[in-house]
Amino acid sequence: MSAQGEPVRKRQRRRLKFLRTRLGRMIRDIRRKTEDDAALKEIFAIPLTRAAQVRSQQQRQRGWKLYSLHAPEVECIAKSLSSGLTRGARPTSPTSSAATT
Repeated sequence: MSAQGEPVRKRQRRRLKFLRTRLGRMIRDIRRKTEDDAALKEIFAIPLTRAAQVRSQQQRQRGWKLYSLHAPEVECIAKSLSSGLTRGARPTSPTSSAATT
């Protein structure tokens, strides 16, 4: 429990829900404002897809997850630890493999 008496997980869950709500509002607002302009739709297509992916993914989901909007090639921290790095997410490169790191 925290100093205020509220369990930490409950507070974290509420903050995450708040952030997902705000992200959903922004996605809908941008889609609504760009629906009439094809050039703007094309510009915002990739960022909106990434934002929707982040909003819809769950903490313990299997498969691919998006960890960084600006660098989608970043892998999970657990994958870094298993390959010998100590902490933090690491970017992947097409030339590196698990055998060489």
